[in-house]
Amino acid sequence: MATIFYLLMTLILLGMYFYLWRFRKNLEERQVGVLVLQGVLFGLIYDGLVLILGNWLGEGDLLRRLNLGRYLAFAGLTPLLMISGMSIVARAEVPWTQKKVFQGIIWLATLSLIGFGGALEWQFKDDLMVESSAGVLRYVHEGGYLPFAPILTTLVLCILGVLLWRKIGWPWVFVGGVVMFVGSAFPPGFVGPWIGSGVQVVLMGCLVATEKRLLTINKVQLESELESRINQAT
Repeated sequence: MATIFYLLMTLILLGMYFYLWRFRKNLEERQVGVLVLQGVLFGLIYDGLVLILGNWLGEGDLLRRLNLGRYLAFAGLTPLLMISGMSIVARAEVPWTQKKVFQGIIWLATLSLIGFGGALEWQFKDDLMVESSAGVLRYVHEGGYLPFAPILTTLVLCILGVLLWRKIGWPWVFVGGVVMFVGSAFPPGFVGPWIGSGVQVVLMGCLVATEKRLLTINKVQLESELESRINQAT
């Protein structure tokens, strides 16, 4: 049952990835936030594929290495969502978010969390133990630890989401961040894989929808400016 769930979630994420790929063709200039969002989606797709193939690959060094890749990708890519959020609020012209000081702080926090999370995962790479949960074979950390980087990333997204909500009346970055934060608080051992994976898809869906919303707003603004210039010329 869990394998079917992961397959469904992975297909949804794959759809988002290719949607953004087509979406980028409509952009007049390359947006770092959109590229970052695609990178995070790629990592989540990889995560889902490893979980789907776990039973087929069976216990062994290959599956252990693939699962280590899952954790390293999660540690390295999740903080990049702060860059995506920063790009969103800056393009929405939220006051002071376009300043280099603010963007520098976000970049510094992102790189610091990537370094911290990656080092932590590498330190505990030998603690991975095989586990079969809800019919899915995978490797997990024996002791576990507090996911500090994802928690801080989600909190930053919530704050940026509030700023965006106040600016353009679009609450979905905040909603996605809250759903992710609350859902991640449930221990997987008690609720299974459903909550954790589901809230990831919700958050990514909110961010992808926000990118679409910003493109629509920008198109309307450009059309309005063009019409104004034509009227002035005539």
